[in-house]
Amino acid sequence: MPAFTSEEVRRALTALQDLVDYDEEFRQAARQDARLAVEQALGLTLPSELDVRQEEASGRMRLAVDWRPTEELSDEELEVVTAGLMDPSTSAREKSVVQRT
Repeated sequence: MPAFTSEEVRRALTALQDLVDYDEEFRQAARQDARLAVEQALGLTLPSELDVRQEEASGRMRLAVDWRPTEELSDEELEVVTAGLMDPSTSAREKSVVQRT
């Protein structure tokens, strides 16, 4: 899996959210194949461990990404995956499930 900094992940997520919110063409593509739409929007191939799907509720679309790592991650990799949403002092058990409120 290519290494991304937390800032690169944040920028990509912000760009994707803008597409979801404002670009009807992207939303249509995501309804057909969310993974492909994200790959084309970001200009990269996502690792096979990532599952991307679109969900719609109350007239609003969101992208959901599930990541099934094939090996244990380092603290640095966890920081990137969670886009900085996790406190580094979090226990290993807590790191297995990251929730954003």
